[in-house]
Order: sequence, then C-alpha cells, then structure tokens
Amino acid sequence: MNHYKSSERTAMKGYIRTGIYVEERVWEEFKQFVKEKYGKLKGTLAKELSEAIKEYLENHRGEIVPVFVPPSKGKRKPRKPSPREIDKMADLLEI
Repeated sequence: MNHYKSSERTAMKGYIRTGIYVEERVWEEFKQFVKEKYGKLKGTLAKELSEAIKEYLENHRGEIVPVFVPPSKGKRKPRKPSPREIDKMADLLEI
C-alpha cells in the first residue's frame, strides 16, 4: 500500500502518471510476477509495465484496421472502410 501523499511522490524521468482501470486479478498477477523477478516492486513495476505494453504493441500492430469516418454534420459511429476506401487511403499515404 502506498502511504505517500501525491505531493511527496517523485516522477521517474521519461514516465507519466496514468489513471487506468485494470482487472484486479490481472494486476495482482502482474505485480506478483514483477516481485518474483526482482524481489521488489518499487522502481521496477513501472519499467516492467512499460516493457509489457511495448511488447504488446510490437506483437499486435498488424491487427489495426483503419476506420473511415466521413465528414458529417451530425454525430455518426465510426465504420470500417470499404475496400475501395482502403485503396484510396493507401494511395494517399503511398503505402
């Protein structure tokens, strides 16, 4: 449990503080993994979380599907682009 006041916390250089919700079971398992690996959490948890996110991004980048939202006056839900729209976007991006 963290007993520091927010004004007493020091930021790690190159890191930002986030406020996200994570499944409790997953978070506890991740913390246990880090503690077993390093013998402590302080100074290691943020680094390991960053590395886990980087690894996830490297392994899943190809799964991104562009979403085309045509300009409109009202609010519309994003939709998957048609094959023709994908070709058009690829031409614009010179892919």
